[in-house]
Amino acid sequence: GDSADNLIELGKRHHQAAALKDAISCYEQALGKAPNHPEALHYLGILHAQSGNTALAIDLIRKSTQLDPANPIFANNFATTLHRAGKLEEAAENYIHGIFQNIKDFNVAGN
Repeated sequence: GDSADNLIELGKRHHQAAALKDAISCYEQALGKAPNHPEALHYLGILHAQSGNTALAIDLIRKSTQLDPANPIFANNFATTLHRAGKLEEAAENYIHGIFQNIKDFNVAGN
């Protein structure tokens, strides 16, 4: 059915195909079902970052990193978003956090 996880997977496919409006719709529907779903918050934030909506992107991605602090991909994407927004100190903290999560998990390849 259209569980939050299914909607997120569909959203990612739209996202990869650059169908951004469709992707946003999927992620928002997923959040309607699971308001604190870290992946939905995260990828919606990435879309807003790509659309130039930086303040909203930072809020969404920050929330995803707070909900899933052990996820090095989230930390790294958060750092990138902060860096692009000129928030260099907070970006550096998150880059370092992401690196240490990777080292701790031996998950350097990101798979």
